[in-house]
Amino acid sequence: APTLLQASYTGTSVTTTLCTPNVPVTTEIKSSDLASIYDIILNVDLPSYNTVNLENPLTYVPGTLQISYNNGATWITAPANNGYIASGSPTNADFSINVETLSNATGGTLATTGLASNSKVLIRYELKTSCSHVVGSGPRTVVTASGPCGGIATGSPIDLGSLPINISGVAP
Repeated sequence: APTLLQASYTGTSVTTTLCTPNVPVTTEIKSSDLASIYDIILNVDLPSYNTVNLENPLTYVPGTLQISYNNGATWITAPANNGYIASGSPTNADFSINVETLSNATGGTLATTGLASNSKVLIRYELKTSCSHVVGSGPRTVVTASGPCGGIATGSPIDLGSLPINISGVAP
């Protein structure tokens, strides 16, 4: 049966103040054809390490990863990392989210049933800006998935591009 992966950020940009508060990022993932999709991975690339300031401009905030199976009406916070998020080194803040493993950790069934035809799941996490953050830069997310027989889902991979994070009072 045909599969079709669709994904998008739920907003076009975020405006915050520098360093606080944390910046929420929400990604919507849809299965838009007859078959379920499996093996959903979000690869999140963050701006490069600043070698002058010795810091990452954006970093994932541990403990903020959440999933919603009902369009954001209810959010389930993931328990301590059980293998669903993998991050780079201290000088590489990029990370990936295994949605099926996250689903298992939060009582969901995506690992066994896949993301059913014409349904969606929302993934939300927070990032923290540092003094090295460049206004208008942000996370770049690539979403990949498989079809029910293991092949690449139609539409996969999807490069969502960058979600601009702006700072209040600073022109982009």
